[in-house]
Amino acid sequence: MAKNGILPARLKEIMTTLGLKQYEFAERIGVDESTVSGWLSGKTEPKYTQIQKIVDAFHINPQVLFDWK
Repeated sequence: MAKNGILPARLKEIMTTLGLKQYEFAERIGVDESTVSGWLSGKTEPKYTQIQKIVDAFHINPQVLFDWK
């Protein structure tokens, strides 16, 4: 996956919409808060298994996360 600003923006949007703080988001998908911090800053990207946890926990289409058409 190419690093870009889409994923961090989508994750922030999810957190804002649901009123979640970074640590709460991390807890819901079973990762460390520092992991989410890396995603939000664009320094790292989630692994496939982590993407699946996000999709399942928040009932999101993975296409939305990456702005795939």
